[in-house]
Amino acid sequence: MQQQEYPFSKLDDLVEVRLNPLAGADFEYIAKEDFAQIRTHFISECDRVWTNLKILVFGLLSEEKIKIAIGQHLLIIRHLKTQIHANLAGPRGSSYPGYDGSVLIDQLDRLESLIRSRYAVYCSDSPSEIIRYKIFCALSVDQIGLVLKAADDTRLIQARSLSQVFKSIVPFLSTSNKTDISFDSMRASTYHPEASDKEKAIAALERMIGKIKDYR
Repeated sequence: MQQQEYPFSKLDDLVEVRLNPLAGADFEYIAKEDFAQIRTHFISECDRVWTNLKILVFGLLSEEKIKIAIGQHLLIIRHLKTQIHANLAGPRGSSYPGYDGSVLIDQLDRLESLIRSRYAVYCSDSPSEIIRYKIFCALSVDQIGLVLKAADDTRLIQARSLSQVFKSIVPFLSTSNKTDISFDSMRASTYHPEASDKEKAIAALERMIGKIKDYR
């Protein structure tokens, strides 16, 4: 079979380089007109990926190869969305009024929805399997919320809002009782925390402090 070009190369360049503060991107020097062009280009590239995927699947005779191709596309889409969230949470990522990362996230969500709708039979990452991509936390949802809120309030981590912190981190966490955590419910739980949750969160942080002191 003919070697296929990497279908996400231009989207990768936009998300991981041009719009990534850690890669040197400085939004203050990108004009609003340029952001409009970037959005248009991003939408065009998502459409191109979708068209090329349909062509690729049509030419594949093996169901196993189709399943692999679909899985690769979904994995890269997930990665791009994670990187956009990281860009927004980074320095100047969310402070420039011309850049709205949610537009890019919406386009990736749309692309993922098209893939899952048309090729549902080949999408193997059911909710029970997605957990392999998540990190288990021994704290409860409410206790995690307190730790993240404290990190935001002390500027240990920096984002445009506490909601942005939760949106960026929570999708990748799971607990003994929750595989899929709602960032809205976590945020709400921090408004009036239970004394027992505060105590357990503090105890967990104290254990971390003790561990750090032991490092040599």
